[in-house]
Amino acid sequence: MRNRLGLTLPELLVVNGILAVLLAVLIPAVLKVRESALRARSSNNLRQISVALQHYASQNADAVPCFDDGQGKSTRGLCVFGAILPYLERNIHPSNNGTGGSAVNLFISPADPTASQSSANDVLGLASYAANWRAFQQSSRFGISFSDGTSNTIAFAEHYAECGGNMFMAVLSQVMIGDKPHRATFADLGDYAPITTGDPPTSKSLARGLTFQSAPRMSDCNPALAQTPHPGGMIVALLDGSVRFLSPRISDTTYWGAITPSSREVLGMDW
Repeated sequence: MRNRLGLTLPELLVVNGILAVLLAVLIPAVLKVRESALRARSSNNLRQISVALQHYASQNADAVPCFDDGQGKSTRGLCVFGAILPYLERNIHPSNNGTGGSAVNLFISPADPTASQSSANDVLGLASYAANWRAFQQSSRFGISFSDGTSNTIAFAEHYAECGGNMFMAVLSQVMIGDKPHRATFADLGDYAPITTGDPPTSKSLARGLTFQSAPRMSDCNPALAQTPHPGGMIVALLDGSVRFLSPRISDTTYWGAITPSSREVLGMDW
């Protein structure tokens, strides 16, 4: 009697079934681990950006850099990202283009589907993070200008580097409504912005119910809003230097209240 070689058809079907079950279990687990790693790296980027802002303020009498012609002689003509750059990577110093002629990989999210390390080098100043324009105004200072509390005010948020035909650039300090590209800001001129009314005051956007976009498709990307590549929520850096993860279910009153720096809102339990 000859020894049987190979598998019978029923045995092969059983093996294939086992492999299919294993793949069904392993693939989501691998994707979850990958997403967690990307979130951790992006959180670290935002933390470093926020800490650089703290260092800048400590060296400039608690002033924060601003858009629209800069804050004092130290930042005149520079964007916020350009102003904090010496405190972020001390071997790179800002020039009038904001980066001194070098792309800054820290400004690129590893999860951003519209940008990569290679594309960042091809497009000088591309950014996956945006500054809250409402927090970076002329003459703003820690301890004076942020009466809502630095732990209740968003400084930086995730943002697709390319959205709706706009490229978001960390090197730009000026903006004209309708122009492309867009400076790396949100809640800016021409964007959806907070509207605060009532006593006690509450904030919402012009289009009620809008906050930010979670992992939108390119065709659905709205350049007037912030957006995150993470389906579970958006990473933001607060003015106090901390990093927070916002749920996509956050109310518009809480979200826009966290964008205004001095409107006296009391943030909701979803904060």
